[in-house]
Amino acid sequence: MAAVETISLRHSVAVSNLFVLLLGVSLLAPLLRLPQLVTGSIVNAALLVAAVVLGPRAAISIGLLPSLFAAVSGQLPPPLVPLVPLIVVGNALFVMVFHLVRRRGWWLAVAAASVVKSGWLLGATTLLIITTGLLAGPAAGVALGVMGWPQLVTAICGGTIAFAVLRSSRQR
Repeated sequence: MAAVETISLRHSVAVSNLFVLLLGVSLLAPLLRLPQLVTGSIVNAALLVAAVVLGPRAAISIGLLPSLFAAVSGQLPPPLVPLVPLIVVGNALFVMVFHLVRRRGWWLAVAAASVVKSGWLLGATTLLIITTGLLAGPAAGVALGVMGWPQLVTAICGGTIAFAVLRSSRQR
């Protein structure tokens, strides 16, 4: 009985450590002030690794924090702060679509999740601009530029990075 409890405790510690590691990666990526294509790819890879190894709930939890952290730490330009809730929902959609489609194939899941996430972000940002006026003038153009094609590219790149990481650890 003690051996079972020891194995269970070791597993719990390993899961907790992986959660903290992936959360740390997703929080530190924005602080490095790298281009959006690099930062977004790193965060998306962390989300998919978490989805596969820890499950969708843990991955969604990890996806809540990078945008909030970027906004609070000043890494996100102030005019783009109203987009944080949209990004959080986009990350959750990315994880859930990937999780639901993954049994049909890794690349199909990455493609579907990437299209849904980028479509959501572009559509929701456009709707926010049209209906609320929160983002106007140059800020609207920047928001649409950031929430357009780069989201699709970073999601696909994140899926590719996650594939390589998981393949090297035989978790895919």
